[in-house]
Amino acid sequence: LVGNTLNPDLSVVGTVEALYSDDTSNPDRARTSVSEIELGIGADIDPFSKAFILFAKEADEFNLEEAYVITRTGPFDLQYKIGKFFAAFGKLNQVHGHVYPFLTTPLIIENYFGEERLADAGASVSGLLPLPFFSEITVQAINDNNVSFTTGDVHPVLIAQWKNFIDLSDDLGLEGALSLAQGRNNTGETSSLTGAYMQLKYLMGKHNFIKAHTEFLGSR
Repeated sequence: LVGNTLNPDLSVVGTVEALYSDDTSNPDRARTSVSEIELGIGADIDPFSKAFILFAKEADEFNLEEAYVITRTGPFDLQYKIGKFFAAFGKLNQVHGHVYPFLTTPLIIENYFGEERLADAGASVSGLLPLPFFSEITVQAINDNNVSFTTGDVHPVLIAQWKNFIDLSDDLGLEGALSLAQGRNNTGETSSLTGAYMQLKYLMGKHNFIKAHTEFLGSR
């Protein structure tokens, strides 16, 4: 083995919040805190497989947010993933909180999935379609553990997403996807979610860009 083959990739991200108020009756009127710290560890298992683990500390709790293995050693030249991960439903469900381009959790996530997101242990298969642009189909099954899908029994949530990315020019790119999710709810009936998003990104130089994003979610 040569170089840093055995050394994992490490990342640490923290979210620092500062609050000041002129209300003298507020005991927390001048306060600085670290609301979240994330530690990510990724490493190659072999030339075709990689493992990733993400720990997150919020308040006094230390949780395992994601832990999965990705491999391309299976049949049909597809990518396989198994472990705990954020489901491929829409765009914002897969984005970690510190990456949001806004301060608070979007209501579309909070109302339909809750703090835990549409995320849990499961399996995923994805593959590219033979098109002249990036086009990917993903099919997943995860445990039912969120606001829209909760039974307390063995009833997995089935998810499918069709994601596309098109270069409109050297500086302008369009990304979009259609998503479906279906599973049991706490009444014993079936819930179905339909999602779609579109994101337009315009590069302004090497490090700057403008991004416009819209997302839709419907529940039945």
